[in-house]
Amino acid sequence: MVQGNHHYTPKGIEKTKTFPVNIPSSHLREKTGYCGPVSGEHVDTSEVFDLFYGSLKTASIIRECPVSPECLLVTSVPMPATMLFIGEIMGAYADPGVMTNGKPDVKAIYPLGLTVMDNTCWKPGEPAGNPGVPAFALKKGKCTRPHPLLFFTQPGRSHPCSGQM
Repeated sequence: MVQGNHHYTPKGIEKTKTFPVNIPSSHLREKTGYCGPVSGEHVDTSEVFDLFYGSLKTASIIRECPVSPECLLVTSVPMPATMLFIGEIMGAYADPGVMTNGKPDVKAIYPLGLTVMDNTCWKPGEPAGNPGVPAFALKKGKCTRPHPLLFFTQPGRSHPCSGQM
């Protein structure tokens, strides 16, 4: 897993030595779009999803994600703007509705992916949109104009709406 150094997640992984790899379905784009650009250090995002803890007891697993392996940290590799976490899968949780013949079915999972270089979310085989666009719709009473994540992920850049995020 790769995580931006400016996020709160790397601190938690280093502390607990565990992490989940929650694989969201495309229908979770708005929620993941909200949680992606904000830091858990400043905004409590734990109520956005229904969370539970698996056998490792410290990796928060998102119940709405159809597939979620939980990992024990093996090593972390610092990179210029991110941290690469390498883990051993210790357990995996899957919605029975996405299993076919005892195996996860990608068509049923309908996973949401993100390519950071062009800041695009992807459904299987097609673009699903900018991940930050729905983030502002979830902030009641706040800015609802879409802005690219560029404003949140590059050091020194502030939110164009007076730093509301």
